[in-house]
Amino acid sequence: MKLKEALLLVGMLVSVAVAMAAFMHPQGFDGVIAMVVGGESAAEPEDETVDTGSAVRSPKAAADAELRKGDRAYDSGRFNSAVTFYMIAYGAAQTPRQKQRAKRGLHQAVLANALVRGASVPSGSVGAADRFRELRTKAESSRTETDWLAAARFAAGAQLTGDVRDTVRSALDAARSGGVVETQLLSSLPHMGAKSRPLRAAMTAVGLGSAFTRPGSTASLPGGNGSGGTRRGLSDLDGPSGIGGVGAASMPHGDFSREMTGRLKQAIQWATEGLELYRQAGDTEALNRNELRTKAHKLLKQARDVFNDAQEQDPESGDLDRWMHRVMEGIAQLNKERVFGD
Repeated sequence: MKLKEALLLVGMLVSVAVAMAAFMHPQGFDGVIAMVVGGESAAEPEDETVDTGSAVRSPKAAADAELRKGDRAYDSGRFNSAVTFYMIAYGAAQTPRQKQRAKRGLHQAVLANALVRGASVPSGSVGAADRFRELRTKAESSRTETDWLAAARFAAGAQLTGDVRDTVRSALDAARSGGVVETQLLSSLPHMGAKSRPLRAAMTAVGLGSAFTRPGSTASLPGGNGSGGTRRGLSDLDGPSGIGGVGAASMPHGDFSREMTGRLKQAIQWATEGLELYRQAGDTEALNRNELRTKAHKLLKQARDVFNDAQEQDPESGDLDRWMHRVMEGIAQLNKERVFGD
């Protein structure tokens, strides 16, 4: 009788031990059996490295992950989240390329976030998509920042996530110093909290920071008011002809691929031609000033896009930074002066 009781007690203890082991083991009861019989699955489960990957992920991979989150959030119109992800990525960046990418993403996201801040869902949201198409068509026709801003804030308020990003970009591209886009950004600035500093930096980078630019600084191009005479070129591009001297048109040095080198050659041509057209538009006797401005604006934007891509490959190129500064300064001044379509 005592032997039976002892065997029963042992059986109960074994059952409890197996149950506890199965509860604790990552693969449950099957894992316990495999461990006991010595099967292959007694080793750590193959997907365990995936589950714990975030804990052992390299700092560089972690920064890349935050950058991808920022890109996805920005593309879907979740600009506030994108700002947060890019700020984290900037702090976690391990390479110059990551830092440059995070900075560029942060600038575009914080501008977009401030631009649509407080946009409310329009009353009678039924038919919002049709109304947005009307606003976008009007903006495409007028090409004014006022109409693009109205379309962008409508899209954000109506939660038309598929249209917000591109419409916001168009509004920022059409923005001019002292215009309604800058006014909207400045109105959002006091409410941005920790994001106010990157917003200021982003506004300055795109030429919309005149409201907090110190007097005496080089916030605009020489002769930018177009008052009389022929406008000279950008100060650091001036050559014997007044703009784009021999040294200014040289290729930027950097770690660029063969394909990017070819694109940069074209971008330098666009930038040089655009800046020359800008100079010509400063002649008060020119009858086609608006045409010259429009062409200059288009060429400088094309050059800017290539320079942006080139900075992905070598964010530490000082020559490239100087070209980007010249082009962005030219775009900013044209945005300030332009009266396209007049």
